[in-house]
Amino acid sequence: QGRSSGAQVSLVTKSGTNELHGSLYEYHRNTVTTANRYFLNSTGIERPKLIRNIFGASAGFAPIKNRLFFFGNYEGRRDRRDQEAVRDVPSMNLRRGIVQYPRRDGSIATLLPSDIVSRIDGAGSINQAALQALQKYPEPNDSTRGDNLNQVGYRFKASTPLRWNTYISRLDYVLDEANSHTLFVRGNLQNDNESGLPQFPGQPPNSVTLRNNKGIAMGLTSVLRPTLISNFRYGLTRVGQETTGIMNFGDVTFRELDQIVGRNKALAQIIPVHTIAEDMNWTRGAHSFQFGATLRFISNRRINYNNSFSTASINASWLVDSGAVLNRPFTDVSPSAVTRFRYALSHVLGLVTQGNANYNYLV
Repeated sequence: QGRSSGAQVSLVTKSGTNELHGSLYEYHRNTVTTANRYFLNSTGIERPKLIRNIFGASAGFAPIKNRLFFFGNYEGRRDRRDQEAVRDVPSMNLRRGIVQYPRRDGSIATLLPSDIVSRIDGAGSINQAALQALQKYPEPNDSTRGDNLNQVGYRFKASTPLRWNTYISRLDYVLDEANSHTLFVRGNLQNDNESGLPQFPGQPPNSVTLRNNKGIAMGLTSVLRPTLISNFRYGLTRVGQETTGIMNFGDVTFRELDQIVGRNKALAQIIPVHTIAEDMNWTRGAHSFQFGATLRFISNRRINYNNSFSTASINASWLVDSGAVLNRPFTDVSPSAVTRFRYALSHVLGLVTQGNANYNYLV
């Protein structure tokens, strides 16, 4: 069955009964019994919160005894949770135009802005606009990232709440007193909202995931003769999902430092799938025959809000010889630190070496 190899999975939805039956349930998970993560502990950040509640209710009954049955179920999930993130940020010295590097002998050299300008041919001056941009970053608090000279880590936690709602209902109807024809209709709706992490604390989430998936199915089972049974099915499954974005501007980024604001872009898609199927079961003597057909119609209505604003990068690797001119006057730089040293110098000099001029469009 189906259109490809692999497992075939059938799901059966509960139906109602002549008597009223229902259920209520609630599952609770709390942060009280959890420990903090090692790196959060080491930076003095409290353990992330995770308070999860999964709850629901169901009911089944017969509006018309022995003929019409109804079943419905609702389940919700709420997470009040924090997630952890770590970003690469400039060191406190780099924000003031001071660059450090390890020498070949293992010692650390410190270059003041005047040293940089005087020793690099054509450097001109320290770029104050670049320093102002570097000073917008939060102060580093994590030494597990970068070189801990010009590039350091910043670890934080942020609230990323989750809200899920799922609804399912089913109606069964016996069309005739001989029980030769039975009809069912089933519907489901999924309505979800999940917030992602912000780029830095105090900012809005970089993205929010929204889901509005729904489906409806109906089936008619007919006993045409004692030896001939027909199963007709129609189903519509509609996947609807959107991931919101935050980027609505052009920007300049620093190579190997995380951007100061998020650059996520939005994507929305609606995928309706119509399925029509007919199966026949025919018994003749000691033999049983099964035959039928399936029609499936799929479309993918996708919108990519590819707001590709013009962007640029302060990236020493795009200079001649990958920026060798920057470190050439400093012959004692450790070979393993050359690349990062070039990046740090290009940051304080504000060398915008790479750019993309784009326009806004939808796909």
